[in-house]
Amino acid sequence: MGIKNLYKRGVMGLYGVAYAVAALAMTVTLDVSTVAAHGERSQEPFLR
Repeated sequence: MGIKNLYKRGVMGLYGVAYAVAALAMTVTLDVSTVAAHGERSQEPFLR
């Protein structure tokens, strides 16, 4: 395995990690927003 191949794999690995972190951040943000949208506070007027 040459240096070039190792470098390529390292760059691809970094991109993979960055992509995973971005995807995780997106899902967490979406989860928080949907919980806020469908939470008790938004249903309060209907529950009274």
